[in-house]
Amino acid sequence: MRRRLAHGATARRASTSRLALAGAAALAASQLTAATAVAREGWSTVLYPAWTRVIVPLTEAGPLPWTPLLGAAVLVAASFAWSSAHDRVKAWTRLLGIGLLLVASFEFGWGLNAWRAPYLERLGLAQAESSTGRSDEDAARELAGLLVDRIRRDRPTGAWDERAAHHAVARAMAVFAPGVRLPDGPKVLPPFVLGPWGVAGVISPWTLEAHIDGGLPGWARVAAGAHEAAHVAGFASEPGAELVGMLAGLRADEAAARYTAALWAWATLPESARASSPLPAAASEDLAQLRDLRERRWAAGARLAWRAYDAFLRLRGQADGVAGYGSSVRGLTAAHAAGLW
Repeated sequence: MRRRLAHGATARRASTSRLALAGAAALAASQLTAATAVAREGWSTVLYPAWTRVIVPLTEAGPLPWTPLLGAAVLVAASFAWSSAHDRVKAWTRLLGIGLLLVASFEFGWGLNAWRAPYLERLGLAQAESSTGRSDEDAARELAGLLVDRIRRDRPTGAWDERAAHHAVARAMAVFAPGVRLPDGPKVLPPFVLGPWGVAGVISPWTLEAHIDGGLPGWARVAAGAHEAAHVAGFASEPGAELVGMLAGLRADEAAARYTAALWAWATLPESARASSPLPAAASEDLAQLRDLRERRWAAGARLAWRAYDAFLRLRGQADGVAGYGSSVRGLTAAHAAGLW
Protein backbone atom coordinates (compact mmCIF):
# COMPACT_ATOMS: atom_id res chain seq x y z
CA MET A 1 0.00 0.00 0.00
CA ARG A 2 1.01 3.64 -0.40
CA ARG A 3 0.99 6.42 2.16
CA ARG A 4 -0.50 9.78 1.05
CA LEU A 5 1.87 12.77 1.41
CA ALA A 6 1.43 16.53 1.00
CA HIS A 7 0.45 17.88 -2.43
CA GLY A 8 -0.95 14.48 -3.41
CA ALA A 9 2.43 12.70 -3.51
CA THR A 10 2.68 9.10 -2.38
CA ALA A 11 5.47 7.06 -0.78
CA ARG A 12 5.99 3.36 -1.42
CA ARG A 13 6.56 0.98 1.42
CA ALA A 14 9.71 -1.08 1.25
CA SER A 15 8.92 -4.50 -0.18
CA THR A 16 10.74 -7.77 -0.79
CA SER A 17 11.28 -8.83 -4.39
CA ARG A 18 9.60 -11.99 -5.57
CA LEU A 19 12.90 -12.84 -7.27
CA ALA A 20 14.38 -13.53 -3.82
CA LEU A 21 11.54 -15.89 -3.02
CA ALA A 22 11.90 -17.65 -6.38
CA GLY A 23 15.65 -17.94 -5.92
CA ALA A 24 15.29 -19.35 -2.41
CA ALA A 25 12.73 -21.88 -3.63
CA ALA A 26 14.92 -22.96 -6.55
CA LEU A 27 17.97 -23.35 -4.33
CA ALA A 28 15.96 -25.32 -1.76
CA ALA A 29 14.71 -27.59 -4.56
CA SER A 30 18.28 -28.23 -5.72
CA GLN A 31 19.41 -29.15 -2.21
CA LEU A 32 16.38 -31.40 -1.74
CA THR A 33 17.26 -33.14 -5.01
CA ALA A 34 20.84 -33.62 -3.83
CA ALA A 35 19.67 -35.09 -0.52
CA THR A 36 17.03 -37.46 -1.95
CA ALA A 37 18.32 -40.65 -3.55
CA VAL A 38 15.39 -41.10 -5.97
CA ALA A 39 15.45 -37.48 -7.12
CA ARG A 40 19.23 -37.53 -7.46
CA GLU A 41 19.10 -40.68 -9.57
CA GLY A 42 16.39 -39.21 -11.79
CA TRP A 43 18.39 -36.05 -12.31
CA SER A 44 21.62 -37.87 -13.12
CA THR A 45 20.17 -40.53 -15.44
CA VAL A 46 17.37 -38.59 -17.16
CA LEU A 47 17.44 -34.82 -16.68
CA TYR A 48 21.17 -34.17 -16.94
CA PRO A 49 21.69 -36.30 -20.07
CA ALA A 50 18.65 -34.61 -21.65
CA TRP A 51 20.06 -31.18 -20.80
CA THR A 52 23.41 -32.02 -22.43
CA ARG A 53 21.60 -33.05 -25.61
CA VAL A 54 20.01 -29.59 -25.72
CA ILE A 55 22.79 -27.26 -24.62
CA VAL A 56 25.93 -28.87 -26.07
CA PRO A 57 24.82 -28.71 -29.75
CA LEU A 58 23.86 -25.05 -29.18
CA THR A 59 27.19 -24.05 -27.67
CA GLU A 60 29.07 -25.99 -30.34
CA ALA A 61 27.27 -24.08 -33.09
CA GLY A 62 29.82 -21.27 -32.94
CA PRO A 63 33.57 -21.21 -32.32
CA LEU A 64 33.46 -18.48 -29.65
CA PRO A 65 32.59 -19.21 -26.01
CA TRP A 66 29.07 -18.42 -24.90
CA THR A 67 30.09 -18.01 -21.27
CA PRO A 68 31.13 -14.33 -21.55
CA LEU A 69 27.79 -13.56 -23.25
CA LEU A 70 25.96 -15.24 -20.39
CA GLY A 71 27.98 -13.25 -17.87
CA ALA A 72 27.21 -10.00 -19.68
CA ALA A 73 23.50 -10.87 -19.74
CA VAL A 74 23.53 -11.45 -15.98
CA LEU A 75 25.24 -8.11 -15.38
CA VAL A 76 22.69 -6.31 -17.56
CA ALA A 77 19.82 -8.03 -15.74
CA ALA A 78 21.30 -7.14 -12.35
CA SER A 79 21.80 -3.53 -13.39
CA PHE A 80 18.21 -3.25 -14.62
CA ALA A 81 16.88 -4.96 -11.49
CA TRP A 82 18.71 -2.44 -9.32
CA SER A 83 17.90 0.70 -11.28
CA SER A 84 14.20 -0.08 -11.72
CA ALA A 85 13.52 -0.86 -8.07
CA HIS A 86 11.45 1.67 -6.11
CA ASP A 87 13.37 1.25 -2.85
CA ARG A 88 16.62 -0.18 -1.54
CA VAL A 89 15.00 -3.23 0.05
CA LYS A 90 13.45 -4.14 -3.28
CA ALA A 91 16.76 -3.54 -5.09
CA TRP A 92 18.87 -5.61 -2.70
CA THR A 93 16.42 -8.50 -2.58
CA ARG A 94 16.25 -8.51 -6.37
CA LEU A 95 20.03 -8.88 -6.50
CA LEU A 96 19.83 -11.58 -3.84
CA GLY A 97 17.24 -13.39 -5.96
CA ILE A 98 19.42 -13.25 -9.06
CA GLY A 99 22.34 -14.62 -7.06
CA LEU A 100 20.26 -17.46 -5.63
CA LEU A 101 18.91 -18.33 -9.08
CA LEU A 102 22.48 -18.45 -10.42
CA VAL A 103 23.51 -20.86 -7.67
CA ALA A 104 20.41 -23.01 -8.23
CA SER A 105 21.04 -23.09 -11.98
CA PHE A 106 24.66 -24.10 -11.27
CA GLU A 107 23.38 -27.04 -9.25
CA PHE A 108 20.64 -28.16 -11.65
CA GLY A 109 22.75 -27.55 -14.76
CA TRP A 110 25.84 -29.47 -13.60
CA GLY A 111 26.68 -29.14 -9.89
CA LEU A 112 24.46 -32.00 -8.69
CA ASN A 113 26.99 -34.36 -10.26
CA ALA A 114 29.04 -33.79 -7.11
CA TRP A 115 26.46 -35.76 -5.09
CA ARG A 116 26.44 -38.84 -7.28
CA ALA A 117 28.12 -42.13 -6.32
CA PRO A 118 31.94 -41.97 -5.94
CA TYR A 119 33.72 -42.15 -9.27
CA LEU A 120 35.47 -45.46 -8.53
CA GLU A 121 32.11 -47.02 -7.74
CA ARG A 122 30.64 -45.65 -10.97
CA LEU A 123 33.54 -47.16 -12.91
CA GLY A 124 33.20 -50.52 -11.14
CA LEU A 125 36.65 -50.14 -9.60
CA ALA A 126 35.91 -49.49 -5.93
CA GLN A 127 36.69 -53.03 -4.80
CA ALA A 128 39.53 -53.59 -7.26
CA GLU A 129 41.22 -50.32 -6.25
CA SER A 130 41.27 -51.32 -2.60
CA SER A 131 42.36 -54.93 -3.11
CA THR A 132 45.33 -54.77 -5.48
CA GLY A 133 47.52 -56.35 -2.79
CA ARG A 134 50.51 -54.18 -3.65
CA SER A 135 52.07 -51.16 -2.06
CA ASP A 136 51.56 -47.75 -3.60
CA GLU A 137 55.21 -47.69 -4.63
CA ASP A 138 55.03 -51.06 -6.39
CA ALA A 139 51.80 -50.07 -8.14
CA ALA A 140 53.34 -46.81 -9.31
CA ARG A 141 56.44 -48.53 -10.65
CA GLU A 142 54.40 -51.06 -12.58
CA LEU A 143 52.19 -48.32 -13.94
CA ALA A 144 55.20 -46.30 -15.06
CA GLY A 145 56.41 -49.22 -17.15
CA LEU A 146 53.01 -49.72 -18.77
CA LEU A 147 52.74 -46.03 -19.62
CA VAL A 148 56.22 -45.81 -21.11
CA ASP A 149 55.45 -48.80 -23.32
CA ARG A 150 52.35 -46.97 -24.54
CA ILE A 151 54.33 -43.74 -25.05
CA ARG A 152 56.98 -45.50 -27.14
CA ARG A 153 54.39 -47.21 -29.30
CA ASP A 154 51.94 -44.35 -29.86
CA ARG A 155 53.96 -41.14 -30.16
CA PRO A 156 52.97 -39.67 -33.55
CA THR A 157 55.78 -39.49 -36.07
CA GLY A 158 53.87 -37.65 -38.78
CA ALA A 159 51.59 -34.64 -38.87
CA TRP A 160 49.84 -33.84 -35.59
CA ASP A 161 46.04 -33.74 -35.90
CA GLU A 162 44.84 -32.21 -32.66
CA ARG A 163 41.20 -32.04 -33.70
CA ALA A 164 41.12 -35.75 -34.54
CA ALA A 165 42.67 -36.53 -31.15
CA HIS A 166 39.98 -34.50 -29.34
CA HIS A 167 37.25 -36.29 -31.27
CA ALA A 168 38.78 -39.68 -30.46
CA VAL A 169 38.79 -38.84 -26.74
CA ALA A 170 35.11 -37.84 -26.89
CA ARG A 171 34.20 -41.10 -28.63
CA ALA A 172 36.08 -43.16 -26.06
CA MET A 173 34.57 -41.28 -23.14
CA ALA A 174 30.99 -42.00 -24.23
CA VAL A 175 31.16 -45.43 -22.57
CA PHE A 176 31.59 -43.74 -19.18
CA ALA A 177 28.63 -41.38 -19.70
CA PRO A 178 25.60 -43.20 -21.16
CA GLY A 179 23.15 -40.81 -22.81
CA VAL A 180 25.30 -37.74 -22.26
CA ARG A 181 26.05 -35.57 -25.29
CA LEU A 182 29.73 -34.69 -25.04
CA PRO A 183 31.44 -31.86 -26.93
CA ASP A 184 33.54 -33.04 -29.87
CA GLY A 185 36.36 -30.95 -28.46
CA PRO A 186 37.09 -28.01 -26.20
CA LYS A 187 37.17 -24.35 -27.16
CA VAL A 188 40.71 -23.00 -27.24
CA LEU A 189 41.17 -19.69 -25.44
CA PRO A 190 43.97 -17.16 -26.02
CA PRO A 191 46.94 -17.72 -23.68
CA PHE A 192 46.29 -14.52 -21.73
CA VAL A 193 42.87 -15.73 -20.50
CA LEU A 194 43.76 -18.82 -18.44
CA GLY A 195 47.55 -18.75 -18.56
CA PRO A 196 48.19 -16.08 -15.89
CA TRP A 197 46.13 -18.13 -13.42
CA GLY A 198 48.03 -21.36 -14.02
CA VAL A 199 44.85 -23.04 -15.29
CA ALA A 200 45.04 -25.55 -18.15
CA GLY A 201 41.29 -25.84 -18.66
CA VAL A 202 37.88 -25.10 -17.22
CA ILE A 203 34.25 -25.84 -17.96
CA SER A 204 31.26 -23.54 -17.65
CA PRO A 205 28.66 -25.30 -15.47
CA TRP A 206 25.93 -23.22 -17.12
CA THR A 207 26.79 -23.73 -20.80
CA LEU A 208 28.75 -27.01 -20.42
CA GLU A 209 31.50 -25.60 -22.60
CA ALA A 210 34.97 -27.04 -22.11
CA HIS A 211 37.73 -24.43 -22.48
CA ILE A 212 41.50 -24.99 -22.62
CA ASP A 213 44.51 -22.71 -22.60
CA GLY A 214 45.72 -22.08 -26.14
CA GLY A 215 49.25 -21.49 -24.86
CA LEU A 216 49.74 -25.13 -23.91
CA PRO A 217 51.69 -27.46 -26.20
CA GLY A 218 49.39 -29.32 -28.59
CA TRP A 219 49.69 -32.66 -26.84
CA ALA A 220 48.87 -31.06 -23.46
CA ARG A 221 45.79 -29.36 -24.92
CA VAL A 222 44.42 -32.79 -25.80
CA ALA A 223 45.12 -34.14 -22.30
CA ALA A 224 43.62 -31.06 -20.62
CA GLY A 225 40.63 -31.26 -22.94
CA ALA A 226 40.05 -34.87 -21.89
CA HIS A 227 39.93 -33.82 -18.24
CA GLU A 228 37.38 -31.10 -18.97
CA ALA A 229 35.30 -33.46 -21.12
CA ALA A 230 35.17 -35.84 -18.15
CA HIS A 231 33.65 -33.03 -16.09
CA VAL A 232 30.98 -32.56 -18.75
CA ALA A 233 30.46 -36.34 -18.69
CA GLY A 234 29.32 -35.92 -15.09
CA PHE A 235 32.47 -36.61 -13.07
CA ALA A 236 32.52 -33.58 -10.80
CA SER A 237 35.49 -34.40 -8.57
CA GLU A 238 38.97 -33.54 -9.78
CA PRO A 239 40.36 -37.05 -9.09
CA GLY A 240 37.42 -38.55 -10.97
CA ALA A 241 37.79 -36.24 -13.97
CA GLU A 242 41.54 -36.82 -14.04
CA LEU A 243 41.15 -40.60 -14.04
CA VAL A 244 38.29 -40.70 -16.56
CA GLY A 245 40.09 -38.23 -18.84
CA MET A 246 43.19 -40.45 -18.81
CA LEU A 247 41.15 -43.60 -19.38
CA ALA A 248 39.34 -42.07 -22.34
CA GLY A 249 42.65 -41.05 -23.87
CA LEU A 250 44.25 -44.45 -23.27
CA ARG A 251 41.21 -46.20 -24.81
CA ALA A 252 40.98 -43.88 -27.83
CA ASP A 253 41.18 -45.15 -31.39
CA GLU A 254 43.77 -42.48 -32.31
CA ALA A 255 47.41 -43.06 -31.42
CA ALA A 256 47.95 -39.36 -30.71
CA ALA A 257 45.20 -39.37 -28.08
CA ARG A 258 46.65 -42.47 -26.42
CA TYR A 259 50.09 -40.87 -26.39
CA THR A 260 48.91 -37.65 -24.74
CA ALA A 261 47.02 -39.55 -22.03
CA ALA A 262 49.98 -41.82 -21.30
CA LEU A 263 52.42 -38.91 -21.09
CA TRP A 264 50.04 -36.88 -18.91
CA ALA A 265 49.57 -39.86 -16.60
CA TRP A 266 53.30 -40.60 -16.40
CA ALA A 267 53.94 -37.01 -15.31
CA THR A 268 51.61 -37.47 -12.30
CA LEU A 269 53.56 -40.44 -10.91
CA PRO A 270 55.91 -40.19 -7.92
CA GLU A 271 59.52 -39.37 -8.77
CA SER A 272 60.72 -42.87 -7.79
CA ALA A 273 58.31 -44.47 -10.25
CA ARG A 274 59.29 -42.10 -13.05
CA ALA A 275 62.96 -42.87 -12.41
CA SER A 276 62.28 -46.61 -12.72
CA SER A 277 60.85 -46.14 -16.24
CA PRO A 278 62.29 -42.99 -17.84
CA LEU A 279 60.77 -41.43 -20.92
CA PRO A 280 62.17 -41.67 -24.43
CA ALA A 281 64.04 -38.53 -25.48
CA ALA A 282 61.29 -37.20 -27.76
CA ALA A 283 58.63 -37.57 -25.06
CA SER A 284 60.94 -35.90 -22.53
CA GLU A 285 61.16 -32.92 -24.87
CA ASP A 286 57.36 -32.77 -25.12
CA LEU A 287 57.00 -32.82 -21.35
CA ALA A 288 59.76 -30.23 -20.94
CA GLN A 289 57.73 -27.78 -23.06
CA LEU A 290 54.88 -27.99 -20.57
CA ARG A 291 57.18 -27.78 -17.56
CA ASP A 292 58.94 -24.69 -18.90
CA LEU A 293 55.62 -23.02 -19.64
CA ARG A 294 54.35 -23.64 -16.12
CA GLU A 295 57.53 -22.32 -14.54
CA ARG A 296 57.31 -19.09 -16.54
CA ARG A 297 53.67 -18.57 -15.65
CA TRP A 298 53.65 -19.55 -11.98
CA ALA A 299 53.13 -16.13 -10.46
CA ALA A 300 51.18 -14.55 -7.61
CA GLY A 301 47.93 -14.70 -9.58
CA ALA A 302 48.25 -18.45 -10.11
CA ARG A 303 49.00 -19.12 -6.45
CA LEU A 304 46.00 -17.04 -5.39
CA ALA A 305 43.71 -18.79 -7.90
CA TRP A 306 44.75 -22.26 -6.76
CA ARG A 307 44.32 -21.42 -3.08
CA ALA A 308 40.82 -20.16 -3.80
CA TYR A 309 40.01 -23.25 -5.88
CA ASP A 310 41.37 -25.52 -3.18
CA ALA A 311 39.00 -23.90 -0.67
CA PHE A 312 36.08 -24.26 -3.13
CA LEU A 313 36.77 -27.97 -3.66
CA ARG A 314 36.91 -28.62 0.07
CA LEU A 315 33.66 -26.72 0.53
CA ARG A 316 32.09 -28.96 -2.12
CA GLY A 317 33.12 -32.10 -0.24
CA GLN A 318 36.45 -32.91 -1.95
CA ALA A 319 38.57 -33.34 1.17
CA ASP A 320 41.89 -33.51 -0.70
CA GLY A 321 41.32 -30.21 -2.51
CA VAL A 322 43.68 -29.68 -5.44
CA ALA A 323 45.92 -32.49 -4.14
CA GLY A 324 43.31 -34.86 -5.58
CA TYR A 325 44.72 -34.27 -9.05
CA GLY A 326 47.63 -36.58 -8.22
CA SER A 327 45.64 -39.49 -6.79
CA SER A 328 45.12 -41.49 -9.98
CA VAL A 329 47.85 -44.13 -9.53
CA ARG A 330 45.66 -46.72 -7.82
CA GLY A 331 42.73 -45.98 -10.09
CA LEU A 332 44.77 -46.43 -13.28
CA THR A 333 46.31 -49.64 -11.96
CA ALA A 334 42.90 -51.05 -11.04
CA ALA A 335 41.47 -49.95 -14.39
CA HIS A 336 44.26 -51.75 -16.23
CA ALA A 337 43.65 -54.91 -14.22
CA ALA A 338 39.95 -54.62 -15.06
CA GLY A 339 40.68 -54.32 -18.77
CA LEU A 340 39.55 -50.71 -19.12
CA TRP A 341 42.73 -49.81 -21.04
